[in-house]
Amino acid sequence: MVQIFLGWRYLWRRRIAMLGMLAVAFCVALLIVVSSLFTGVIEAYNRFADEQWGQVVLHPHMEWGHQEELVAELEALPSVAWALPVAEEGGLLYVDKGDVRGVFLRGTDINRQVRLKIFGKGLLRQNEGGASFDLDSSAKESARAALAKRLGREINDEELPTGIIVGAGILGTPDEFTDEYNDNKLLDRVANWSRPMVVTLGRQGDEGAEKRTAQFWPIDVVDSGMHEIDTRTVYIPFDSMRKLIGRRNADGAYICRADIQVRAADGVDEAAIKRDLQQTWMRFATERLGLSQFQAAQAGIYKGREMVAEFTREIRKQLFVLQMILGFIFIVAAALIFVILIMMVVQKRKDIGIIRAVGMSRSAVASLFLWYGGWVGMLGAMAGIGLGIWATKNINSLESFLASLLGFKIWKSGVYFIREIPSEVAWSAVWWIAAAGLITAILGALLPALRAARLAPVEALRYE
Repeated sequence: MVQIFLGWRYLWRRRIAMLGMLAVAFCVALLIVVSSLFTGVIEAYNRFADEQWGQVVLHPHMEWGHQEELVAELEALPSVAWALPVAEEGGLLYVDKGDVRGVFLRGTDINRQVRLKIFGKGLLRQNEGGASFDLDSSAKESARAALAKRLGREINDEELPTGIIVGAGILGTPDEFTDEYNDNKLLDRVANWSRPMVVTLGRQGDEGAEKRTAQFWPIDVVDSGMHEIDTRTVYIPFDSMRKLIGRRNADGAYICRADIQVRAADGVDEAAIKRDLQQTWMRFATERLGLSQFQAAQAGIYKGREMVAEFTREIRKQLFVLQMILGFIFIVAAALIFVILIMMVVQKRKDIGIIRAVGMSRSAVASLFLWYGGWVGMLGAMAGIGLGIWATKNINSLESFLASLLGFKIWKSGVYFIREIPSEVAWSAVWWIAAAGLITAILGALLPALRAARLAPVEALRYE
C-alpha cells in the first residue's frame, strides 16, 4: 500500500506527469475514434447488403416463375418472418430531355419492400402509411394528358404508364455544402411531372439480342442516405419487371431471373433459416417447377452480407494497418513517460536513499515507480476513453464545424457511400485500446523503476 500511496502522491506533486497522461489520453482517444469510424463503415455496408440482397438469399441462376407461390410457402414457416421476391437488371432510364441515366432496375413487392428500414424511412411521400405503385388522380391526369398530346387520341386507364419510385439522386443533386437533398424540391418535381420516363434494356432472346422498352411515371422518391441507392436505383412493380425482362413459358406464365430474399423470425439463426430455405426450395423446384434434384441443387443460398464480404474484408485490413500506424504514437507516449520518470529518479535520489536505508527492498522501490507509471496510464486511458466516446458520438457535429471553417464538405456520400459519418462507438475495441494505453505507461516506467531499484543507499546519501 505504501508504494501505491507514494505513487499517487508523486503523481499530484509532479505536474509534469500531466504531459504523460495527455499523451496516453490522446493516443487512446484517436484509436477509439478511428476504430469506431471504420467499424461503423463496415456495419453500414453490411446493413446495405441486408437491405439490397436480404438476410438470406435464394439465387436460382435461371429463369423461373411462380415466385409468389414460393414466397407464400416460405412465409408459412415459423422460422421465416417474411420473404421478398426481387428481380434486378441494369438499364437506361430516359428521365427528361437530354437526361439519360444508367440505372439499376429493381422489381419488387412494394408492400414487403417498405418493411426494409432504409427504404421505408427514405420514402418522401408515402412514409407515414402503406406504400403503393398506383398513380394518384393528379398523376393519372398528367400522364393521360402527356400521352394524349403525343398520340393524338384519348387514353384509357390500361394505357397509362406504371408507377415507379426513383432514388433522390436521379431527380436532384445534393447540396454541395450539406450533402443533403432538398426534399420539398424533389416532391414538387414529382407532383409536376409532365412526361413518361422510358426504360430501355437488352435481353438475350431465342432469336438473339432484343431491345425492350417500357414507360413509367414517377410517383415517389426515396432518400435513403446511401449514395448507391439514391443515385442509381429505380423501383418498379415485380410483375411489371417480370414482363419487361422475362419471357412466356409453355403454360403462358412469365418467367424471369429473380431472387428470393428471406428475413428470419426473431430468435432464429442464419443456419436454421438457410436449412429451411434449402428444403423448401428443393421441394418447390421439383414438384412445382418440374426440375430435377440436380437442377434444383444448383441454386445458390447465401447471406446477403457475403455479397460485400470481400470489400469489408479489405476495409478491415486497412483498419488493422491504420491501428498499427497510430499505435506507434504509443511509443512516443512511452518515451515521454520514460523521460519524466528518469528525471524524477535523479531528483528523488535522496528520498530513494532514505527509504532504502530504513529497509525498503529493491522490488518495493521498483514497484513505487511502476505504480507511478500505472497511475499515469490509468488516468490517461480513462480520459482518453471519455474523449474518444465524446468525439465519436459528436463526430458529425465536429465535421460540420470543420466544414464551416474550411468552406467545403469533408465527408460526402459520393465518396464514402453513406451520408452520415458512423457515430456508434466500437466497444469491442475500447477496452483493448485502454489496456494498451495502461501497458504503454507501465512499460515507459519500467527502466526508470529498475534504475531506482539499483540505486544503493550509500550512493544516494553520500553528499547529504
